[in-house]
Amino acid sequence: MGLSMSVLIVTDEQIHDVERSPRRADALLARRIAEGGEACCYLHDYWGGLHYLLTGGEASEALPRGVLQGGEVRFSGASDPTWAVFSPTAQALAEALQVLTEADLRACYDPPSMLHPGGGRRPVYPGRFWAFPDRAEAVFRDLMAYFARLRAIVIRAAGEHHGLMFCRYEDW
Repeated sequence: MGLSMSVLIVTDEQIHDVERSPRRADALLARRIAEGGEACCYLHDYWGGLHYLLTGGEASEALPRGVLQGGEVRFSGASDPTWAVFSPTAQALAEALQVLTEADLRACYDPPSMLHPGGGRRPVYPGRFWAFPDRAEAVFRDLMAYFARLRAIVIRAAGEHHGLMFCRYEDW
């Protein structure tokens, strides 16, 4: 069990539609996950670690790199925490992710600081929390695999001039 995240490619019109009726996010998410394919990306419970790497260890929601913690629109009324970014922000995120290298992300990877961040911030447990930090290198490799998935869906959304929807939920 963990807190997982899925990322969906959506049109700006779908975002506006869900804004008018947030419960539609649940149906859209369920349909896209069931369909699978390239329009949905499952980040399992590695999204917290990815956020840490993308924001340089900050608890920032500043867009575009803080997108795994918040977006331009939050949908209150959806079953789970759900938010979205419109196509221009997806484009900016794609540009930011395209230039990041594994070396850039490794420079931000600090298991002791992730577990004991200080300043009243919550610890970050990327993925297999029971293996962290003892197997920190294996966890980093997993993070890079999930980063590749995230980058691919973001680049695809930007190429299609679409936005992105993020949903965080308990995964049993």
